[in-house]
Amino acid sequence: MRHKDTETLLSYNDDESVQLKSVSHVGSIRPLCPTRVLCRGRALMTIIENLEKILDALHQYSDASTGEPAAKASALYETIGSGKFILGIKIAITVLHFMEDLNRAVQCRQSSVSGMINAMKITSESLKQLRTTTQFESIYYDVVNICQTLDLPLPQLPRQRRPPARFSGPAAAYCAQNPAEHYRVQFFQFMDTANNALENRYDQPGLAQFCALENLLISPHVSNNDASPLLQGYPEMDCKKFVIQHAMFAQQNYQCTTLDETAKVLTSLEPPVRSLFSQIEYLTRLLLTVPVSNAEAERSFSSLRRLKTYLRCCVGQERLNHIAVLNIHQDELDAVDLCKVGQEFVDLYPSRQHVFGRFILHSLTGTG
Repeated sequence: MRHKDTETLLSYNDDESVQLKSVSHVGSIRPLCPTRVLCRGRALMTIIENLEKILDALHQYSDASTGEPAAKASALYETIGSGKFILGIKIAITVLHFMEDLNRAVQCRQSSVSGMINAMKITSESLKQLRTTTQFESIYYDVVNICQTLDLPLPQLPRQRRPPARFSGPAAAYCAQNPAEHYRVQFFQFMDTANNALENRYDQPGLAQFCALENLLISPHVSNNDASPLLQGYPEMDCKKFVIQHAMFAQQNYQCTTLDETAKVLTSLEPPVRSLFSQIEYLTRLLLTVPVSNAEAERSFSSLRRLKTYLRCCVGQERLNHIAVLNIHQDELDAVDLCKVGQEFVDLYPSRQHVFGRFILHSLTGTG
C-alpha cells in the first residue's frame, strides 16, 4: 500500500478525521505478494524502515476512532510493536535476501541446468555460514536496540508448557533460561528448514540427468562409453552418430561453453552445414524444450491476474490473449515501429485516410 492510500485509510472516519502529523514523511509501504513468498523481502524491509511511523499512525487511529476499526488498529499495534514480531521480521529478511537473489538468477531465460544447480549450491553454503550463534546475537541485539529506541517491549519468554511424559520420559524437560536462548533455537530451526528445502530442490535424479546431458553436449571430448548410458533412453538419438558428429563439431572451434551458445551457433549455420550435426541439434532441442524452471509459465498467470481486473471481467478470450502477450513480451513490444502500425491501420480503409492522414515520426514523438 502506498503512502497516499495509507494516509487516506487512516485519516478517514465516519465521526471525525484523524490528523496524521507524524506520518508526513513516511516512505512507500509495499504489500506482501500473496502468491510468491520469495518476493516479500523488500516489503518486510519497508516495515522495519517505517516502523515508528506505522506505530504512531496505528496508535492515533485507535485513539481517534471507535468500533471495530479501532479494535483492529489497536490489535495490530500490539502485534507489530512487540519484540517477537520485529525479531521474526529480521530473521526472515536475512534468509529472503539470499532466496530472492537466487530466484532472479534461476528464472532468467539464459539459465541452464548446471548453472541453476551451482547457484543453489552457493546459496546453500551461504545459508550454512549464517547458521551461527554470532549471526543470531547480531540480529537479536539489533532488535533489542530498536525496541529500546522506540520504547517497545523486548522479546519475552513464552509460557513454559510441560510436554507429555510419553515424549519426554522421566527426565526433566528442557526450558530456556532467557529469551535469547529460546529464540536462538527457533533461528536454527528456521535456517535448517530453508537450507533443507533448497537442497531438496537441486538434489533430484531428474535434474542430475539433464545436467549430465548438458555437460555431454558442451564437453570437448565424448566417447561411446560416456554417451551410451545417457542417450539410451532417447530413441531419436543415435549414440554412434552423436559421437562422430560431436567430434566434427568440436573441431570447428565454435567455443560453445553453454547450451545457449550451442543453440546460437546451430542457428547461425546454413541448413546444409547444420544437417551435418543432426544429432547435436536433436540433443540441443531436447534440452531447450525442457525449461529449467516453470517461472516463465508462472509469470503468465501472474500477468493474467493483473490484467483481468474488475473492469475487464467480460473481455473476450481472444482479446485477453492479445493483452497478455503484449504484457509478457514488453521488450519486443517496445521495439515495434508505431508509425508502421498506425499506417497499416489507416491503409485498411480509404475513409481512415481522410480522418488520420499519414503517420510520420514527429507526429508520434511530439518533435519537429
